[in-house]
Amino acid sequence: MGVLLTCLSRVPLKVVEAQSARDALAKAVYAKLFDYIVFRVNKSLPFSSSKSYIGVLDIAGFGKLPALCSISFCIVLYCTNV
Repeated sequence: MGVLLTCLSRVPLKVVEAQSARDALAKAVYAKLFDYIVFRVNKSLPFSSSKSYIGVLDIAGFGKLPALCSISFCIVLYCTNV
């Protein structure tokens, strides 16, 4: 088994840089968690013998759309009728 060496260094960031780094980390963690959940759900369902399925909709971006945006309306409409 190999040895893992970690070198840590502190770099002072401006507020905007720190916020961007925070947001990038949050998006990366969210993406990995979402992929893991979809993988586990897909692995647990017998697709070859199943007549129905579970759909997962990632709506994290809806927070940046206007409340009754036509895009969000169309996506929700599509997902509920598929």
